Amino acid sequence: HHRDYSNNKGVPSLYARVVHIADDYDILTRNRPGMGPILAPPDAISRMASQAGKAYDPVLLQIFINTMGPFPPGSMLKLADGSLVVTASAVRDDSLFDKPLARLVRDGQGEMAPPDTIIDLAEAPDIVKIIRPTG
Repeated sequence: HHRDYSNNKGVPSLYARVVHIADDYDILTRNRPGMGPILAPPDAISRMASQAGKAYDPVLLQIFINTMGPFPPGSMLKLADGSLVVTASAVRDDSLFDKPLARLVRDGQGEMAPPDTIIDLAEAPDIVKIIRPTG
């Protein structure tokens, strides 16, 4: 499943193409002890999209992107009011493609939010920044 889509040995099996997308996404976003992930989920999606038709089956990758959305689960975002959230859902509906549900981490005043406080980004202040891993 690690053979690129455009490999001269022929197109890998459907199973291999699906696993290749899932495995690479996991590798790019997996939290490593003491280091964190290589990329934020939105950046991993973007990097993979740039390889559609080369490393990845373009149709399967588009299905993956359409399912995950621009802010896949686990994306840390800053909102216009200063709140920090971590996305908790993938795409719920076509009209809400860029508005997942999210867990509030800190409110606009910097106070820790009660555990499991879920907000709908369709009804929240605008997203102003993706918080990217440092390390």
